[in-house]
Amino acid sequence: MSRSAVRPGAGTVLVVFFLSGACALVYETVWQKMLCLVFGITTYATATILAAFMGGLALGSFLFGRRADAVDRPLRAYALLEAGIGLFALLFPAIVAGLMALFAGIARTFEPAPFVLALIRLVLCVGVLAIPAVLMGGTLPFMARFYVRSLNQVGKGAGALYGLNTLGGVAGCFLAGFVLMPGIGTRATLWGAAAVNLVLAAIAWWIDRGAPEEAGPPAVVPEPPVAEGDARLRLLFAGAAVSGFCALAYEVLWTRTISFFLPSSLYAFPTMLTSFLLGSGVGSLLYARFFDRWRRPVVLLGVLQILIGASAFLTLFQFSKLSRLSAVLSSLVGAGQGPSGTGFASSFLVMFVPCVLMGIAFPAIAKAFTGSVARLGRSIGSLYAMNTLGCVFGSVLAGFLIIPAMGVVRGVTLIAAMNTVLGLLFLFSEMRSRRARAFAAALAVALLATGGVLAASWKVPPALYGRKFSRLYTDGDTIAYYGESVDGTITVTEMGHHPYDGVRYRDIEVDGVSVAGDPPVLRTTQKIQGHIPLMLFKASTGRDAERAFILGLGSGEASSCIALHGVKAVDCGELVAAEVGANHLFHHVNRRILENPKFNLILNDARNHLLTTTRTYDIIQSDSVHPVVAFNTYTKEYYELCRSRLSERGVFSTWIPIYHFTEDDMK
Repeated sequence: MSRSAVRPGAGTVLVVFFLSGACALVYETVWQKMLCLVFGITTYATATILAAFMGGLALGSFLFGRRADAVDRPLRAYALLEAGIGLFALLFPAIVAGLMALFAGIARTFEPAPFVLALIRLVLCVGVLAIPAVLMGGTLPFMARFYVRSLNQVGKGAGALYGLNTLGGVAGCFLAGFVLMPGIGTRATLWGAAAVNLVLAAIAWWIDRGAPEEAGPPAVVPEPPVAEGDARLRLLFAGAAVSGFCALAYEVLWTRTISFFLPSSLYAFPTMLTSFLLGSGVGSLLYARFFDRWRRPVVLLGVLQILIGASAFLTLFQFSKLSRLSAVLSSLVGAGQGPSGTGFASSFLVMFVPCVLMGIAFPAIAKAFTGSVARLGRSIGSLYAMNTLGCVFGSVLAGFLIIPAMGVVRGVTLIAAMNTVLGLLFLFSEMRSRRARAFAAALAVALLATGGVLAASWKVPPALYGRKFSRLYTDGDTIAYYGESVDGTITVTEMGHHPYDGVRYRDIEVDGVSVAGDPPVLRTTQKIQGHIPLMLFKASTGRDAERAFILGLGSGEASSCIALHGVKAVDCGELVAAEVGANHLFHHVNRRILENPKFNLILNDARNHLLTTTRTYDIIQSDSVHPVVAFNTYTKEYYELCRSRLSERGVFSTWIPIYHFTEDDMK
């Protein structure tokens, strides 16, 4: 960027904005974990938190974007925003403590219906996250207003800012999830990020003090890339929302897919998010370096959207080879690196290309949309707001509608078709010939029709799901059941004839992780879970337990064992609704538990149910899922909550795994 294009201190400001992005992702990671203790870990609860956070970003970008152009010292305004974010973060633990008491009190006192409770959750999330998210949303318009000083440098400047801020987010996400929270704890991580925010605010204020005050807004270049009022301007505005929708829909769909190929589904989200952010950041920097001189940015956008759709569609076939790719990487780096490292690397390679293309697209659309540096803050703020709102709807609809209704494979196909059609519309808007426009329109209709046919008729490729599926045709395993729901994907594998007794046993998996089944080794655990707590309670009290709570449905055998005793009611908390559809395959071990009048299935996570219910239990039975998969049910806070919901002489029973446990894990 030329000397005239930027203000003094711009290099230091780029470093500040990189670190600001890191702090933002630290906050998002920490706040989501802390709020999940209040609202639960269901997809609905998590999506509510994410929607409130991203909705605040969109509102902040929209509102502050309109203020940025009228401010003489935008960097000073940016410093105030950073300081506000840091101060709010310092207060957040106290806010969460009050929020937990308020939410639990409302739920226990009024016992609202699930829909009403979801609305209460949304209102409380918005109330808590609105202030910091709105402040974060305003940082990009003010920073862009300070940094970019020439219209022909809008794409390059926006690419540099967006790219470095996103790469900072990669660092923040990695540090928060894998280093800081495990090492120093959640609160210390939060307060450390708040301290960094306050330092960044001081640095920005100091740079602003040394910068000359503007005499007025920079001159407007007479020929903007897209004229005001042009139909293409409205197309670009809508395109920002659609591209954000597609990007977050891919995030949700890819997270569900790669959970089948990693040793723990816990690694799926950070793997996807790190790949997504890193690819987007690299793409934005590539635009700033190589693509800013493209004379027709709308044409570039059209080509990019088509390439995004094509590369995203190809990930379906690449993911089906992920186990093989992971094995190749393991052989190259050595077995000591572990499956999580090679699984992360192979998943990253599959998602990287479409993510880079998405990163190139945002500064391209910013350049095409911005007609005046005097309106730069308004333009960038409006685009970022629309893009973020699209992200909110993409995340919510992909998780709540697309996956349950269509499944992952058809969902990716649909979103890829949306990208492709958007690209064709961009190209169509740049065409002068009627014949070329007619051809583009016909091609768009043909692609939509093809995508619709594939989405309606394409069967799920078996190799896509589960590590066991690669042995289907060699060991005689078959898929007895497959079902996708909001919170997880269920597969029941009917294994080949057992070498000792010749029986074909069935194993039920949630996102590729075995949770229950009818092989003898699994049935032993399930029977012990069901019978032992009830026997201990009766031995110590001389009477049968009246009400029991069990975490997890699984095959239903543990619940059916509890129901064999004199208990009056068995409440079962289950996250993944798709398990209900597989229950009939285990009637021979669960005694048709879903039809038992004592049995009450609660589709919620255990911690949130115990936090909000008014009931006490004589028996609380925790699930037989390894902590590497469900860590939240092996925490001090969870055990304390269970104790608070036990009757006076109640029994709490939990399954503690020995395998893959270190001495520290056991302690």
